[in-house]
Amino acid sequence: LLTFYQSPRDRAQGPRRIQSVGSPYQGTPLAALGFFACGVNNDLTPGGAATWLAGIPTWARAEVWYYTTANDGAACQFLTDLLLSNPEDGTTERARGQLPGGQNMGHVTGWCHTTGMSDPPQYRDGARNAVLDAEAAR
Repeated sequence: LLTFYQSPRDRAQGPRRIQSVGSPYQGTPLAALGFFACGVNNDLTPGGAATWLAGIPTWARAEVWYYTTANDGAACQFLTDLLLSNPEDGTTERARGQLPGGQNMGHVTGWCHTTGMSDPPQYRDGARNAVLDAEAAR
């Protein structure tokens, strides 16, 4: 966002201009499989993500505060558990959720990527959401 587009984020004041949870910065093997709800997304495959990351300068990566998430031991989704390496959140493997040069805020377990999985969706993590809200640039 900071690298390619102009947005109100460019003028935001506060400690964290960009925050994310469970983002596949280094891609996910699931993006190449068309039978998932989102269809094929080449930009989110491991190869496509590597190309995208190569164009993001270190100064922009340093502006991103991110968290990774994983299930609590039970598969978030049976099929994706067969395709992804643990720990993972049903969509994104922990290792592929890393943004080199970004601000890694840690890893939490007991959450899945979205609704309809074995653990609650990560967007309902009230404790983490309170931190995200308190630290967000406005």
